[in-house]
Amino acid sequence: MANSSAKKRVKSNSARLTRLRLLIVAANLIYIVVRLLLPRSAVTTFHLAAWFFLLLTTLAPFYLLWTAARPRYFDDGQLCDGGEDISAPGVLEYAHDTIYISLLTLLALLLTKWALLIFAVLPTYAIYASCAARKAPNEIDAEEDQAVSQFAAMSRKERRKAERASRKVR
Repeated sequence: MANSSAKKRVKSNSARLTRLRLLIVAANLIYIVVRLLLPRSAVTTFHLAAWFFLLLTTLAPFYLLWTAARPRYFDDGQLCDGGEDISAPGVLEYAHDTIYISLLTLLALLLTKWALLIFAVLPTYAIYASCAARKAPNEIDAEEDQAVSQFAAMSRKERRKAERASRKVR
């Protein structure tokens, strides 16, 4: 069966997007209903602005996932490409994380306005990841240089012994 993996990817992406869409709609409906049931003073400009901000930060990554998962078809209707696998690690994984943190923040906002601090996790992690990515090659180079220098300092007999020992460990 030609393109069976692409067809499976289309199915899995469709199911995942449906679950995300239901989660987004449910969380926003819960927020709106609870805010409307509370006394009038509970609906402030701050809460409306926070809801709108969190809605945008949920829909933007969802749109990214939706466009990445969109299958492409030939003119005759056959499946050309099943779209990207949106469950794969990388940018699409960060899009899922952004959606989940936005929805968590939205629901926590029902309890306290300080819940917006939960959303600070995203830029904090982005800064951490970018710093870690910059340091990683240098650390690897230093470890590699140290291993090479240790290997070069060994005699031929010691190197063979070390190679045999590493083979036994594997």
